[in-house]
Amino acid sequence: MTFFRRRWRLVLLTITALAIVAMQAATVIASEPAIRREAVLRPALEGYGEIRPTAVPIPTALAVLITEPGLRGHVPVTNIQTAQTSSGALTSISTSAPSGAAARVEVPAGALPNGALVQLGAITDPAALLTASPPPESARVLAGFQLTATLAAGPRITDGFASPITLHLSLPSSSAPGTSGTLLAFWNGAEWVVQPATITRSINGTLEVIAQLDHFTLYAVLTQPEAPFAGAFPAAGSYDTLIWDGLTNTPVASAAHLRQDIRAIYAYDPASRTWQTYIEGAPGAASQAFTLRNGQLVIVRTLAPPLAITPA
Repeated sequence: MTFFRRRWRLVLLTITALAIVAMQAATVIASEPAIRREAVLRPALEGYGEIRPTAVPIPTALAVLITEPGLRGHVPVTNIQTAQTSSGALTSISTSAPSGAAARVEVPAGALPNGALVQLGAITDPAALLTASPPPESARVLAGFQLTATLAAGPRITDGFASPITLHLSLPSSSAPGTSGTLLAFWNGAEWVVQPATITRSINGTLEVIAQLDHFTLYAVLTQPEAPFAGAFPAAGSYDTLIWDGLTNTPVASAAHLRQDIRAIYAYDPASRTWQTYIEGAPGAASQAFTLRNGQLVIVRTLAPPLAITPA
């Protein structure tokens, strides 16, 4: 009988111990959020008993390495914003770069298929963009953005828009030089090509760029090279054959304005097998509007030296 009493007492003690353990576990589980907060804000004792909680890092937008056809490496893009097109409504999307440059894209109703996902991201490192997609030597990238669009099923939309899509860019005065020699360009898989755009300087010094796009890719605001004409520049009042070493698709008037001593630029057009002529300040009938491509041979005529007037 004594044996059974001891055995029963042992069973009761075991049950009691298990109940206590279960209650403690429930208490720990219930207080888990508080324990986690305490771990995050764990104080550190410093000096004379001063208690200061350790800082908790705030999540920031992570850079994503993206690729485009023809790039020689990855390019980091951050602050990627996404919007979905809807029928009958204007779709607008905005983003900004760490440098302060900002971009906004406006997709008119019907320009893209209904439900298309449009993404706009900012290039975080212009130096990486220069390495992956080198422009002409000594040209600079002031700001860059990537534009993409995909259908719900996954195919990427690069062109074939039903109507043009508007791109607005703004660069702070601290990072934007004068409008002369500053152009918007897109990456075509092999080189940077000038994108027609309106570039103005606002009252507060911000550089404003507006363009109508017919395709999506990498877009950047660049400067022309420091020496856009390769070769020995002709002396005043003469002419010589040079190589256009600037960006492809540069308007000839823009190229002529890069130097104050250019009087005229002549370029051979293989399509029409004729020479094209631009004369600074000449009327439209005597001067043509055309574009230059990188590596193209041109003839540049410089202004004649001013007449020396000797007093009688």
